[in-house]
Amino acid sequence: MELAAVIVQAGGTGARLGGASKPDYVVGGRRLLDIFFDELAGIGFSGKAVVIAPDGVKVPEGVVRTLEDPPGGGPLPGVAAGLAELDLGDDAVVGLATCDAPLAPRLYPWLLERVECDGVVPANCEGWPQYLHGVYRLSALRALTFERHGSIRGAFGGLDVARVEDREGWCIDVDTPEDAEALAATLARL
Repeated sequence: MELAAVIVQAGGTGARLGGASKPDYVVGGRRLLDIFFDELAGIGFSGKAVVIAPDGVKVPEGVVRTLEDPPGGGPLPGVAAGLAELDLGDDAVVGLATCDAPLAPRLYPWLLERVECDGVVPANCEGWPQYLHGVYRLSALRALTFERHGSIRGAFGGLDVARVEDREGWCIDVDTPEDAEALAATLARL
């Protein structure tokens, strides 16, 4: 199975990072968004990429940038804005991502092997589904309701998705300076 598109959340307040722009936050000499796209290239992704980010965030050439209107509604309206940019059939498979978990694309090949029903999501070590890092049939995503400031679990919880454990911790996100240090250490080992 092939990944036709990826929608990347690259907004947020970065409050625990001192108010920094998360996609522009530098870890190991590179912005989180650049690390993400390097990882995406590393798995041979050739589909359409859509980044949900304000105009001030620089995105790679060929990547579509959009933002929910009005901005600041949380990740669900961001997903909806990204979906609006996709001119694909309902049978296409789409990945969701966040720029603050830049190593998560390493999971896509593994997840794509397991897509059944509506999609497949990684689960953390406690078994919690990481919906914003899953791969989904586009028809399933288009059927969701994306409320401003809505619950991710509430929106995605009704989907028929498989869960697979993220054994390597690739979905670890950078919310604090300590998280950034942990990511830098991981990057140094890769």
